[in-house]
Amino acid sequence: GDTFDYKGVSFTIDTKNGADGNGTVSTMINGEKVTLTVADITAGAADVNAATLQSSKNVYTSVVNGQFTFDDKTKNESAKLSDLEANNAVKGESKITVNGAEYTANAEGDKVTLAGKTMFIDKTASGVSTLINEDAAAAKKSTANPLASIDSALSKVD
Repeated sequence: GDTFDYKGVSFTIDTKNGADGNGTVSTMINGEKVTLTVADITAGAADVNAATLQSSKNVYTSVVNGQFTFDDKTKNESAKLSDLEANNAVKGESKITVNGAEYTANAEGDKVTLAGKTMFIDKTASGVSTLINEDAAAAKKSTANPLASIDSALSKVD
C-alpha cells in the first residue's frame, strides 16, 4: 500500500474506506506491528476534531528522543559504561582531596599528581590510623630523634 512518514516513522496505509481518510494504517515500533484505525471523518467537514483514532497498542512519544515508544514513563538510571561509549564520552582529569591534600589523575589514568603535599599516616596510641597532610604531620612531629628530646629534657633537670 501507500506510505507516509510522520516524525521519522514510516506508516503503511492498509485499508481505505472511501476518499475521506477513514481506514487503517500500520507501522513497526520497537519490532512490533501497531495498527491505527481512523474513523468518523467526513469528507469536507469543517470540524476535523470529530475524527477518532484507535491504536492496537498504547503508543507514547518518548521525552528522551521524541520517538514513539510503548513505555508510558521514563526512568532515571545510572549510566553504564556501554551508555557512555555509545555517546562518545570522553574522560577528563579527575581530582580528589584527602584531608586537605589534593590529588589529580590525568585523563588516561596513568599519572597522579600531588598538589605539593605528601600524605602521612598518623597512628594514635590506641592504633587508630588517619591520613594527614604534610603540614599536619610537621606539627605533630616533635623531633627527628626522640632520644635527643629525652637527653635535652634530662639535661635541663640536671
